[in-house]
Amino acid sequence: MSASVNLDRENHVVLMVLQALLGLVSSDLLGVAVRVEQDRVLLYFAVDALTPEVQEDIDDVVFETEVFLGRDVPVPEREISVGYPALGWVGRNYRLVFLAKRDILGPD
Repeated sequence: MSASVNLDRENHVVLMVLQALLGLVSSDLLGVAVRVEQDRVLLYFAVDALTPEVQEDIDDVVFETEVFLGRDVPVPEREISVGYPALGWVGRNYRLVFLAKRDILGPD
């Protein structure tokens, strides 16, 4: 596969993840990144706390992404980290599609 085909495929997957995220970004979601490989798609989530509601939202994002991508792409895998996605977060190595803004100065 050529580099442009790979990039087109990656861009398509990223757009489908963004579509799946619509309406599911809560204050508990801190970061989302996408990794597209030849035979798999990985979604990295960073959350403030892994509650049943957050888990359900992540399940919904993965399901919606799978539906949007169709049968040509394997079911997206997921990795969930608890805590702010600082520079050491594994998702930072891939396509970052969402990052919650944190006030570094603290409350007013």
